[in-house]
Amino acid sequence: MLITAHAEPSLAGRTLADVTADPAARALMAVVEEDSWEVACALIAADPAATMVVSMMAEDDMTEIMADPLIGLGSDNGAPVGLEHPRTWGCFPRFLGTYVRERAVVSWEEAVRKMTSATADQFALRGRGWLGPGAWADICVFDPGAVGHSGTYTAPSARPSGMVHVLLEGHVVVESGEFTGERGGRVLRP
Repeated sequence: MLITAHAEPSLAGRTLADVTADPAARALMAVVEEDSWEVACALIAADPAATMVVSMMAEDDMTEIMADPLIGLGSDNGAPVGLEHPRTWGCFPRFLGTYVRERAVVSWEEAVRKMTSATADQFALRGRGWLGPGAWADICVFDPGAVGHSGTYTAPSARPSGMVHVLLEGHVVVESGEFTGERGGRVLRP
């Protein structure tokens, strides 16, 4: 477990194991003994809005799920503030670099389908997830040999690599790998 946000700023970015082993950190929450359950409960009691990342899935299970043709790809990341989840910046670049290029879990074509039309269809987002007359011009041009994301849970906001151009509803938001300042995103509803 990684603590990503807490009312006590010195705890953010530390693991539960680290806090449990640190007498000074335990003292902040009035926990004397080295018991991770007690420390976790004290963390939450001290700040009910605290956020933590809990790693529970096995990599083999993840790749099997990704390979299933019925599974689309999406992200439930939050706003890019504080110690956010690495998927805030790198969900799709990581999928393309790690799981498509390096591990060949799915083909490039299948990866694009999973990230576009499969997800748009699932959420009934008409005019999204495909290119053609009547569709919104949501386009990402990436370099298959360079696309990726080096972000981690403790350093999540690493810039994705290999993103050449991004258009949202026809507005260029990334050009030659650089953010243009254009803010074309919006909430989509079925």
